[in-house]
Amino acid sequence: MLSSLTTFIDTDDTFVPQKNVRLNFDLPTGETVDMISEVRWFIRPSSGGKTLMLGLYIIDPPSAYKAWIKKFKYTQGT
Repeated sequence: MLSSLTTFIDTDDTFVPQKNVRLNFDLPTGETVDMISEVRWFIRPSSGGKTLMLGLYIIDPPSAYKAWIKKFKYTQGT
């Protein structure tokens, strides 16, 4: 089961990610997902841009998210 993800966010220069962040988004099915993720790492580009790249560990993903992400299951050798 996928329990981590990498994402980009737009921020100002003073933003520092907290240990946990709340993710809230709509799946293509129309269901809303609300979950807590732990920030495992982050990178602020040296170019001075306002984009921050976050590596997140999903804490106790909800069943709607698990059912949706299962559709993308990786099978080795294909």
